[in-house]
Amino acid sequence: LGTITQQELTAVRQQNGDTAPQPVGQSLPSNSAGTAVQEQAAVPKKILPPGTPKEQYKFAFSLVRRAEFGQATEALEEYIKTHPSDPLTSNARYWLGRTHYVRKDYRRAAEVFLTAYQSQPNGKKAADNLLRLGMSLAGMSKKKEACATFNKLKQDFPDSSVTVKKQ
Repeated sequence: LGTITQQELTAVRQQNGDTAPQPVGQSLPSNSAGTAVQEQAAVPKKILPPGTPKEQYKFAFSLVRRAEFGQATEALEEYIKTHPSDPLTSNARYWLGRTHYVRKDYRRAAEVFLTAYQSQPNGKKAADNLLRLGMSLAGMSKKKEACATFNKLKQDFPDSSVTVKKQ
């Protein structure tokens, strides 16, 4: 959609001390220089309980419903990484974006919603992802890009739900 350039993402990551692009399925690196923290980061933390993908998704979503957004973010990222082809992964990506959005991390939310939309531009969450992408861009004061996203939403999904149209 041309809403966020790679150069803008790189600049923000460099300001935050990040050196490499982070795919949606990975946690952001720690800024601590301690070796114990670095060693701990090398071993991925498991937050999802054992079980079927559906049970794990339900667990991650329960964290969203309880507004435990930090843990929900970790659980959803782990779910996406562990089950990239599962039908519930599109929902997990959407809710991951929402965990960032509600904490006013609009840049990260926009990244997640854009990636989610690009991975399934005709999926059942595509219109929702475009809506939230536009809202995230507006939260970043990127009004022109937000309007372009809302226009794309209106053009590509004229029959979207009443809720999407209202928002």
